[in-house]
Amino acid sequence: DTVSIDNYQGAFNETEYLNKKKGFTKIAHITGPIENDDAFLRKKGFNDACKMNGISINKNFIVEGDFTRESGYQSFINLYASENRPQAIFAANDMMALGCYDAANYLNIQIPKDIALVGFDDIFISQYLSPPLTTVRVQIEEVGRTAAKILINQLNETNGKAHPLVKVPTELIIRGSC
Repeated sequence: DTVSIDNYQGAFNETEYLNKKKGFTKIAHITGPIENDDAFLRKKGFNDACKMNGISINKNFIVEGDFTRESGYQSFINLYASENRPQAIFAANDMMALGCYDAANYLNIQIPKDIALVGFDDIFISQYLSPPLTTVRVQIEEVGRTAAKILINQLNETNGKAHPLVKVPTELIIRGSC
């Protein structure tokens, strides 16, 4: 049995928001580690949203991170050092987005005036950043509840039902960072 968040759709929706609602066409993506399934699905959602909306993906705008604040910091520095800078950055998790805030502060760059930023997870601190982070909310409690229900049902039944794959939907939380 598998219960997970819908990483793909969350990333797709967020990327589409950056393009369709905000008008950005130069969008960078700081990925998670390549061996991580969540990072893979978030990158796929980003890539597919770009393709479906006619956004050319600049290979220099795809930077591998590792879900840490430090990798967000270094990725932001590298992206902003380029002559061809992105208009927006989609960090594959909020911890890397925090690192982007740190780097922007260090370089005296204003979010969202100089560059827009979005994250993924909606960790507690995201709402208290300045400006508050636009991010994808993950319903982790719902993942736990759903997994518990499946387990209880299996313990109560012995008829060998198929193993479900359940994806818990995400929600785009729009705040001040883009």
